This record gives sequence, structure tokens and C-alpha cells, in this order.
Amino acid sequence: MALRNTIRRPARFLLSVGLLASAGTVFVAGVSLSAGVGAIVQEQTEQRSWDVDLQLVTPASMDEVATIVEQVADVSLVEGLSIAPAGLVGTGQIPTTRTYPDQGHGRVSVTAIPAGNTTFTPPPVLEGRWLNPGETGAIVVNQITRKNTLPGVRAGDSVQLIVAGRSTA
Repeated sequence: MALRNTIRRPARFLLSVGLLASAGTVFVAGVSLSAGVGAIVQEQTEQRSWDVDLQLVTPASMDEVATIVEQVADVSLVEGLSIAPAGLVGTGQIPTTRTYPDQGHGRVSVTAIPAGNTTFTPPPVLEGRWLNPGETGAIVVNQITRKNTLPGVRAGDSVQLIVAGRSTA
């Protein structure tokens, strides 16, 4: 009887099969997206070797901050990083920075890691090399910044970095 109805009303059959196929596709896409987001969170957790981030509104001496934070119970180590908003362009280009209204993504920033820092694990370098201690005139750029801000720039190329209104090559 079901086979007879399939032949008798082919439009209804095609609609049912199409809807089931679409629902299956959406389900598989949702499960894949969930697994991908979970993998990113797990990778970030594995790379993070500290428990608390403290972001200051205004710059302060690391010694001042460390003195205050070390007085908090169960604090075993205090290390600092300096992060500054920046602009980055290829040679001969006009500096622009792509920032979304929330100011939380799309921007480029420079992170200065003091020598002897034990909590920062350098990520794997896909092209070029990591910085040497005390080295100047070199930067490491992540894949997203390279793709969105510096398309076509390769390891060893010269770029223009603008930090606090000052430009350097």
C-alpha cells in the first residue's frame, strides 16, 4: 500500500524525501559545528597554563601590580604581558585597521612578552621562525591577521607596524 501511494502521489513523496534530507543535513552540520567549537575550546584550555587574567584600564608598573596581587590568597605566581593596539600594513600601503563595533575582534594588537616568562607557551610557527631574546625589528603574525590584514606577505617580507602613533618597519 505504501509503494502504491508513492507512485500515485510522486510530488508528496519527493517533498517528504526532500524534507528528510534537509533535516539530516542540518543535523549533521549542527553536530559538526558543535564538535569544532568544542575542539577549539579544548585546544585553548591546553595552551593556557594560568588561571586568572587581570586587565588594567590604565598602564601600571608590573612591580606595583605584583605586590598587590601576591597578597591574594592562593596566588603562587604573577607574570605580566604588555598588550597595545596596533596597525599593520605591507610596504607602500595605507595603514587601516578593521574593527567591529564591539571593539573586541577584528583589531590588531602587539603583545610584548618579557624574557623569562614561564606561563606563555609559544604556538607552533607555520612559516618563518620564532623571535630570539632581545631581538628587534622582527614580529610574529598569527594566521588570521596575516590573512585579513597582510594578504600576500610572506616570512621575511618587510611590513609597517604602527604602535601608539609611531611607525616602524
